[in-house]
Amino acid sequence: MAPATERPVIRSGFDAFGDETATRDADGEIVRTDYDALGRAVRTTLPAYTPPGAEEALTPTVTRTYDAAGHVATETGPLGHTTDFTHDQLGNRTSVTAPAPGDGAERPVTRYTYDLLGEQLSVTDPTGARTESTYDELGRRITLSVFERHPADAVYTTRLRYDDSGNLVATTSPGGAEASAEYNAAGQPVTETDAADGTTTYTYGPTGLLTAVADPLGRVARTQYDPAGRAVEVSDHDPEGTPLRSRSTAYDAEGNPVAVTDALGHTTRQTFDAAGRLTRLVEPVDADTSVTTTFGYDALGQRTRLTDGRGHTTWYTHTSHGEPESVVEPATDAHPDAADRTFTTVYDAAGRPVREIQPGGVTQQRTFDALGRITEHTGSGAETATGTDTFTYDLADRLTSVNAPGGTQTFGYDDRGNLLTAEGPSGDASFAYDADGHLTSRTDAAGTTTFGYDPAGRLTSAADPLTGTTQGYGYNAASQPTTVTYGSGGAVRSYTYDDLGRLVTDILAEPGGATSASLTYAYDAEDRVTGKTTTGTAGSGAHTYDRSGRLTGWTAPDGTDTAYTWDAAGNRTSAGEATATYDERNRLLTAAGSSYAYTARGTQRTVTDADGGTVSAAFDALGRMSSRDGVDYTYDGLGRLVQRGDDTPFAYADQSNNAVRTGDQLVTRDPVGDPLATADADGNGATAVLTDVHGDVTATFIPDDGTLSGSTAYSPFGQVAATDGATGALGYQGEYTDPVTGEVNMHARWYDPASGGFTSRDSWTLNPTPSVQANRYTYGSASPLNHTDPTGHKSAHQGGGWAPLIGRPYSGGGRGGAPKHQGGGTPNRSNNNSNKNKKSNNKKTSSYQSRTSHRSQARRWQREFRYRDRMRGNNRPHRPTTNAPRCTYNCGYSSGTGGANSGANGGSGGAAATRVPQGPRGPQGPPPPPPPPPWHVILAAVISVVHARDVSTATVDSAQNTLADDSQTRARKDLNLTDKQLGEYFKMFPRASDDASFRREFRNLVESWEEQERNCISGGTSWIYYHPRDEQDRATGAVGCLQRDAIKVIGRGAHPDSNDTDIVGSDTNRNGHFDPPGYRRGLHRGHLIGRQLGGSGTEVRNLIPQHPRANSVVQKTFEDRVAKAVAGGERVYYLSIPSYEGGNLIPYKLDIYAVGNRGTNVKAEIKNVP
Repeated sequence: MAPATERPVIRSGFDAFGDETATRDADGEIVRTDYDALGRAVRTTLPAYTPPGAEEALTPTVTRTYDAAGHVATETGPLGHTTDFTHDQLGNRTSVTAPAPGDGAERPVTRYTYDLLGEQLSVTDPTGARTESTYDELGRRITLSVFERHPADAVYTTRLRYDDSGNLVATTSPGGAEASAEYNAAGQPVTETDAADGTTTYTYGPTGLLTAVADPLGRVARTQYDPAGRAVEVSDHDPEGTPLRSRSTAYDAEGNPVAVTDALGHTTRQTFDAAGRLTRLVEPVDADTSVTTTFGYDALGQRTRLTDGRGHTTWYTHTSHGEPESVVEPATDAHPDAADRTFTTVYDAAGRPVREIQPGGVTQQRTFDALGRITEHTGSGAETATGTDTFTYDLADRLTSVNAPGGTQTFGYDDRGNLLTAEGPSGDASFAYDADGHLTSRTDAAGTTTFGYDPAGRLTSAADPLTGTTQGYGYNAASQPTTVTYGSGGAVRSYTYDDLGRLVTDILAEPGGATSASLTYAYDAEDRVTGKTTTGTAGSGAHTYDRSGRLTGWTAPDGTDTAYTWDAAGNRTSAGEATATYDERNRLLTAAGSSYAYTARGTQRTVTDADGGTVSAAFDALGRMSSRDGVDYTYDGLGRLVQRGDDTPFAYADQSNNAVRTGDQLVTRDPVGDPLATADADGNGATAVLTDVHGDVTATFIPDDGTLSGSTAYSPFGQVAATDGATGALGYQGEYTDPVTGEVNMHARWYDPASGGFTSRDSWTLNPTPSVQANRYTYGSASPLNHTDPTGHKSAHQGGGWAPLIGRPYSGGGRGGAPKHQGGGTPNRSNNNSNKNKKSNNKKTSSYQSRTSHRSQARRWQREFRYRDRMRGNNRPHRPTTNAPRCTYNCGYSSGTGGANSGANGGSGGAAATRVPQGPRGPQGPPPPPPPPPWHVILAAVISVVHARDVSTATVDSAQNTLADDSQTRARKDLNLTDKQLGEYFKMFPRASDDASFRREFRNLVESWEEQERNCISGGTSWIYYHPRDEQDRATGAVGCLQRDAIKVIGRGAHPDSNDTDIVGSDTNRNGHFDPPGYRRGLHRGHLIGRQLGGSGTEVRNLIPQHPRANSVVQKTFEDRVAKAVAGGERVYYLSIPSYEGGNLIPYKLDIYAVGNRGTNVKAEIKNVP
C-alpha cells in the first residue's frame, strides 16, 4: 500500500472560563480535563484502552485535590495509588508521601526544609538519609552536604564559588578536588581547569557560537556555521594548527540535515517530510551501491513502518495512549502467519508493560508495586520451564534483593547510594569508598582489591590480591593513561596516542626495558582500526571497510586474506569462501555447509552440519539459553550465568555481568570491571591480564618480570585464530567464552563468533540510524573491531580506545586497550553545540509530536507515574534488573534525525569527559527519559508566580479574600514573622487586585506559550505581546513572533508609523517620562524585547531598570544574534521574563528564550549586576 499524506488536525474544547477541557488528536482520541470553581485541574481522563485479549477497556484517570492555600495536596493515579503533598505557609513543598509499595508496607516520605527566603536547606529521603545546603546573600548555593550514617557517621561537603556575575567559577569536592572555570562578558566559559590542572579552552564567534575547543594537550576542534547558526563543518587540528580531518552537514530550507559527509568524503543522504520526520535514509556502500531504508508514520508522528534495504517491511502499532503495542515482522517461509511474527505488549492503566505476547505461544508476565517498580518477572510457553524472579527495594528505590529459583541475592547501600554489600548464591562481596565516592576496596571471591586515587580522582593504584602486585597508573595532561607499573621494579606497560586522541601503541616491557609484547594500531579518518601489529603475541592484521563502515576485509597474521560481504540489511553473506543466507527476518539459514532453524519468536532451535549432525538449543520464556548440545545453563534473577553444566559455577561481586569466578578461575577487576589478574580457584598460578583495544584478553603475563605465560589471537568476529599457553575463560570482548561451543556470553544473549551474529532475537527495538541497528542479530553494527556489545542489546563504539575530537562520545577506552581510569580526556563542546543546533532544526517536529499530541502527553504522564522522581535528595536511582522492563522500543538516540549522528553533528551528542567510576558497575540499560525542554526551567519562576497568584489574587468570590487572610495569619502565627517580613513575602500577592482578569489571563498565557511557539515558527503571523504589569507597575514579561518583513526599526527622535507594521522598534527618549519603576541615574532603561527586534521604547511594560553592562554588553550580544537571524529571513519565537527579589523594583536577572525555524536556539540567563 502506497503511503498517504495527511494534514493532522488537533481540536480543543474550552469552557466558559477559557479552560481547555478536551483535546482530540488526529486519530480522534480525546483527553478530557475537569476543573474546580477556582480553575484548577482536578481530573484528567485519557482515552480508553482495551488491552489485547481483554473484554473491558481501561480508562486511565488521574485526580488531584488542593489544600486551603491552593497547593496540590493529593494526586491519585489510574490504579488508585495516592501521593500526598504538604506545603508551608510560603508555598514551599515540605513533604511528599508516596503510595505504600504493597499491602501493609510503609509509605515512603521525603521531607524538605527551607529558610525564610524559600531556599531549600535540607532534603531527607524515606530512609532517613539527609542532604543540606547553604547559600550566599544572593541566593546561590555554596555548599551541599551529604550526611552518612553507615558504615560510619560522616559528612561529605561539596563547595561552590561564583564570580560577581553569578557564574560558577570553582567547585571543591568533599575530597578536596577543585575544578575551576573562567567566563567572558556573555557568561560563556572560556577556560575550564580540572582538578589535575588540565585546561580546556573555548573560543566563540561574533554571534556567540562556539567555534573552537582546545584540550589540555592543545588539540583543537573547530566548528563552522552557516548564516542560520547551524554547524556545517567540524574539523580537527593538531596542536600546531594543522588540519587532520573534517566532516560536514548540509541542510534543507527547513533546517533538516539532508546530507552528512564523513571524514573520508562519503555522504549519507536523508529525506524528511513536512513535519521534519526522517522518511528515507540512503547510506553509501561503494561508488555504485547504496543502502536505502524508508520509514512511515501515522498522523500522530509515531513510526508505523520500516522497510529495510532488502525491501522487507516491519510494521509497528501503538496503543491509544501512544505506547508501542506491537511489532509485526516480515513473513518467512518457516513462519508466514501473522501470529508467528507478531510481538505484542500489554499495559495496565498506568502504562506499565505487564505482559508480552510472543510468537509461538510464549508469554512474559510482570508484576509491579504501587511505586512502579517491578516485583515479579516470569513467563510460560517456552521449550523449558521458566522460574519466577522476584525483586524487593528499599524506600529509596534501591534494589535490595533478587530471588530466583537458585536462591536470594541481597544488596546493602550507604546513604550516598553506593553498594556496600552483596550476599547470596551469586557471590558475596563488600565495598568501601572515599569522600568523593570512589571505590577504595572490594572484597569478593578473588580476595580484597584496594584502590588509590590522586586529588583529581584518577586511579593511581590497584593492589591485586591474586598476584600480590600493586599496579600504578600515570597520565598525560588530558588525563589519558600513559603508564602502568607492576610493583617496584616489575614490568611496565606504556601507551601513546595520536593527535586525534586514539591509542597508537601499547607496550609491555620487562624491568630492564626490553619489549615483552606490543600492540600498534592504525586507523582511518573515521576512527576504524585498519591495522594491528603485534610483537610477542599473535594477532597482527590489516582491515578494510566499505563506505558505510562495515568490515570488508581482513589480512591474517599468516598473510591469508578473508573478504566479507554484506547484504542491504546488515547480514554477513560471505566470509572468504563460506557463504551464508538469511530469511526476511535476518535469521541465519545456511552458512559454511550448516543449516539453522528457529522458533517463531526468533531463538535458535537447531544447527545441522554438512554431515547431518545436529546441535539443539533451548531457551526459557525470558529469552535465556537454558541448554545447548546437552549442556545446561542456569541464571540468577539479574540474568547472569551462575552455573554451566554441573561443574562450572560463577560468582559476581556487584550487580554487573562481570564475573569474579568462572568455574575454577578467579578474576580480580578494576573499579570499572575490567580484568586485572586471574588465578585458579586456590589462588595459584596468578598472572596479570593483557587486553587489546577491543577488550579481548590477548595474553597473560608474570607482573614481576613481564614474561608472557599465554596468548590468544582472534579473528575480527571473535573466533580463536591462534593460541600459545592458556589465557583463561575470558576471551573475546573480555567476556566468558564457552570452552566447547566457543560462544560468548554477552549478558542478555549469547554471541556466536563463527557466524558473526547472536543466537537469539534482540528484544530491544533500536533507532535504525544507521540502518544496521534495525538488524536484531548482527554483532557490532557489522564493524566488530570497532564496537562491543556489553549488554547484548546495543553495540557501543570503541573509538580506537580514545575519543577523537569530533564525532564520537568520549568512551574512555571502551573495555580494553589502555585502562579506563582517566578523569578527563578530550571534551567536545563543539559537538554539543552542533547537536543543539540539530535539535533546534527539528523544533517543528518536536513541537507537533510532543506538545500537541495528547498521546505524547499521555506517555509523559504515564512515565511520571512509572519513573517519577520522588524528590528524595541526592540518592542515585536503583540499578534496574536485566529482566525488568527497561527498553523495548526506540532504544537508541533521537528518532528521525539519527542519520546526522554519523556526520558533522557527532556521535551521540558530544564527548563529555569520562569520570572515574564511583562504585561497582551495574547492568547497563537504556538512557533515562530526556529532561524537559530547557525553556521550562527558564519559565519555572514565572509559573510559580502564577500559581501563587491563583491563591492570593483571585476575586471570584469572597472566600478567596478570606483564604488570603488565612495564609497571612498562619504565616504570622507559625513562623512568628513581623509585619515587615510579611510585607516582603505577600506584597506581590495582595488579597484583591485591581486587575481581576490577571490571574486567568496570565495562566492562559502560560498554557498557550507552547502553541504560540509552534504556530510562530511554522509560519504564523508576526506579533508582540507585553504581559500586564504587576501591582508595583513592574514589567513582568514580553513575548513575540518575529519576522523580517513585519518589523520596522526607527531611530532616536523619530515617531512610529503603524501604517507599515504593528511592530515598531524604538529607543527610549530620555526626556519622554518613560522611566520604569526603580529606574535611577546610572542605570539603563532596558528593553525586554530590544529595539532591533521591534521592542518598543515607549511602552513601560517593555522596560526594566538594568545595569549598563547587563544591558548594553551581555543582553545586546544575544539580541544582535537573534536580530541577525531575523534579518536573514528566519521566523523567531522570542520570550523575555524578568525575575524580582521580593518587592525590589530592579530585577536580579532576565531570562531570554528564542527559537527559530532555521536553527536559532538561544537560552540566556542574564544577571542584572554591575
